[in-house]
Amino acid sequence: MVEFAESIEKIIVPHYQPIFSLKKKKIVGFEGLSRFKIGERLLSFPQAYQIFKEKGLNDELDWLCRKVLFEKFPFKEQKERLLFVNILFSSVKSENFGKSLTEKYVREAGLEPSQVVLEITESEKIQDTELLIELLKHYKKQGFKLALDDFGTGYNTIDVFFELSYYIDFIKLPLVIIQGVSKSFVKYELVKTFREIAHSLGIKVIAEGVEKEEDLKTLIDLGADFVQGYLVGKPLPEKEVRNFRATFKIPEKSGKAFVSSVLSWLKPIRIVEVSPEQKFKDLLYLFHNYSKNEKYLLVSLNGEIFVLNLWECARICADVVKFNLFYMRDFSWLLKEGINVCPELVKPLSQHQEQIVELCELTSPLELALIFEKSKEDVIFVKDGDEIRYYLDKEEVYEKLYREVYKARIHVNPLTGLPANVVIEEHIEELIAEGEDFFVGYFDIDNFKAFNDTYGFVSGDNLIKRTAFFLKKYIKETYRENGFVGHVGGDDFVFVVKDNNKEKLSNTLDRLLKALENSARIFFREDDLKKGYFTAEDREGKERKFPLASFSVAVVRGKNKKNIQEIAKVAAQLKRIAKSHYGSKVVFE
Repeated sequence: MVEFAESIEKIIVPHYQPIFSLKKKKIVGFEGLSRFKIGERLLSFPQAYQIFKEKGLNDELDWLCRKVLFEKFPFKEQKERLLFVNILFSSVKSENFGKSLTEKYVREAGLEPSQVVLEITESEKIQDTELLIELLKHYKKQGFKLALDDFGTGYNTIDVFFELSYYIDFIKLPLVIIQGVSKSFVKYELVKTFREIAHSLGIKVIAEGVEKEEDLKTLIDLGADFVQGYLVGKPLPEKEVRNFRATFKIPEKSGKAFVSSVLSWLKPIRIVEVSPEQKFKDLLYLFHNYSKNEKYLLVSLNGEIFVLNLWECARICADVVKFNLFYMRDFSWLLKEGINVCPELVKPLSQHQEQIVELCELTSPLELALIFEKSKEDVIFVKDGDEIRYYLDKEEVYEKLYREVYKARIHVNPLTGLPANVVIEEHIEELIAEGEDFFVGYFDIDNFKAFNDTYGFVSGDNLIKRTAFFLKKYIKETYRENGFVGHVGGDDFVFVVKDNNKEKLSNTLDRLLKALENSARIFFREDDLKKGYFTAEDREGKERKFPLASFSVAVVRGKNKKNIQEIAKVAAQLKRIAKSHYGSKVVFE
């Protein structure tokens, strides 16, 4: 077997493909891919796997490929760069499993397990989930990060995912789902759903096979975390990848609203220089100066950074025995014997690596909560650029998150999930106060009572939900973060766009109304569709004909309006004009 290994290692040609972070806007890792030089041919791993499988040597091939990919990785010294390597589930049945060979190969190559992401992949159906969990536990215990490859296709399905989600750090969406996501409604909804599920569990999403800019823009809008594909860079041999630089540009990410709001949650953290000879009593001034408003300080000692917990310092001062023990001790003693007496007082920042995040990563309240849940710690340190500038305290963050979620829940329409009256009013009043150019649109389903009475409340609720979906889709697609949609109640909606281009809005509403009218036809009976109308009683109890599906839109210019009442008054007048027309109608101020 040794001769086999030596001969195979000679023909393995490792390639590395870049993985790009959409939040950090830089290359954060590479996937290691094994190629095999046989004569003039360069075989991929799946091709070679089939050949060696027939000879009963496929397990050995898997282990050898890992070894070579670790050894040849050209960015070992860059600890923040991750190396993604595929491993086969069947390796758990190999005689090599349990010998910690992967960890051994990683360390011999000069890497740390925390730099390596093991991608679980398999060409055969995974029958024994318990055995797979054993595999994941084994590698997680050793410090590796884990990814589920080709998620949503083949054998890496949703049911397997839920079994494994506790151990998984990443899911990789394959090119069969990603390519064409900008044009396919089904793929769009799949990626959106997978991303929402993954993020709710604290798992990052990597989109593979990204080759076109329109797909990239869609993935940014959908909130994907990382992208991989020819648009970013092709797999390159070891020597060529050393000089690789990402040349493509990506548009500014959305989601800035939370980053700006979370700034008020962040607490600045100071860095103080100390010497090894300084006594505990000399640090007391730090406690007196900062402990009223701050809980943590960063202390720099000979170039190494430590975290000083000021509240633990207060506890020591309140304990006579501990205070006398610590008072004349120098800083170097605190880092050694002092840790045994008061382990939370001072810790090397290097022990907090799992708790360090970048400011650009704080894109949702849920992500922030999940970081705390995964780290099991009470503090998160936040980098802005290359330096740690802030920290977040778990207790304070959870209290603020509760308030945010509570506010969101009580001010959201339960049928559509759209912001309700209080949020709508706050949004419009804020734009009035800022003196912004904006339009406010009042959107109404015509003859809704007659429809509801004729077809039933279930169809009525579904028509409202469908209207909400299309209204949000078209406004958000056109205006991104400058578009807002709310649900006043019943069949009444409000949209707000921070823009002064009337023609652009008019075109958007035309497309929206056509889409809604066509989509709403599914709610009507075949005989009504043929007639082109339905018959029902009006509010006076008289039977009359109503159009199949129509909508009235009143659009008011917000600039120079004194208050929201003035906007509502103008909108009511315009709405009466729109409703006087048969069929859908948009009326601008």
